[in-house]
Amino acid sequence: MAVDTKAPCANTKQPTVSVVIAAYHSAAFLPRCLSSIEAQTFRDFETILVNSSPDAETAGVAAAFPWVHFFQNPERLFPHAARNVGVAMAVGSLIVFTDADCEADRGWLASLVAAHDSGHDIIGGCIDSNATRNVSRGIHILKYSPYLRGKPAGPIPIAATGNLLVSRTVWALAGPFDGSIFCGDALFSWNAREAGFVPWYEPKAIVIDQDEHYRTGFFSERFRRGREFGRVRAAFERWGIIRRGLGIACFPLATFSAIAKAGRECLRSGRFADFFATLPFQVASNAAWCAGEAFGYAATMNVACGGSHRTQNRTQNRTQ
Repeated sequence: MAVDTKAPCANTKQPTVSVVIAAYHSAAFLPRCLSSIEAQTFRDFETILVNSSPDAETAGVAAAFPWVHFFQNPERLFPHAARNVGVAMAVGSLIVFTDADCEADRGWLASLVAAHDSGHDIIGGCIDSNATRNVSRGIHILKYSPYLRGKPAGPIPIAATGNLLVSRTVWALAGPFDGSIFCGDALFSWNAREAGFVPWYEPKAIVIDQDEHYRTGFFSERFRRGREFGRVRAAFERWGIIRRGLGIACFPLATFSAIAKAGRECLRSGRFADFFATLPFQVASNAAWCAGEAFGYAATMNVACGGSHRTQNRTQNRTQ
């Protein structure tokens, strides 16, 4: 398909797709991200960039792409809260999310829209990596093993916001994201499944994650994110005291299960050599996450199990 030389969506009153990007100190990655979106073969879209960092650099990058609808939030937002702001501005019938540190393949949007046209209303695409450093490859496997290149299309438990399409129908039933947490895409996916929409993996819709550098505090971050995930999961699935206790006691088994699952995904996608080379890192990182999950279950032991996280979150949204 030939690329239209006109700027995407510049004069389109109601484009089919609204691409929403959350940014926070993202100036180093945004030029490649926005350039890749500008080069899409599918042209009927708008792009909304929501920045919540106070730096002038991000706004400066956005100014070089005048077809981008740039919004500067006055205060810091967590990523999913920023995405909610973007969706509130969007007019497309399909909403697509990616990250400011992702670079999209030219056929990315076309593949997502084709998957939607074939009958899927919540679609997660491939999140690939060109990383060369061992630790960077390990981080990519750790975070994105369910979305590796080479895997076949099919249902997935969670569709990640690094590469996600949702219809307005799904957004109305499962959204908005819980903007106060980092695992909001997991909760959104569970809400969508509960509403009858199974997340679907589309391997032809590809983005490349540019930011996979090891940072000080990585393992403590994994622990905190696991703790949050455990708390949200237990509330959403209405775990009772016994199941929460089992979740706490079985965290070593959960660690082994997570490592085995990542290894299986890498084997299916031809990345097992990377998995094996980074196995010690995988073990340590998954242990940190699963220990955090166990602490998350423990933190909710005294919480009444009468309502799902989805119900509680919607009640909070109505009162804000």
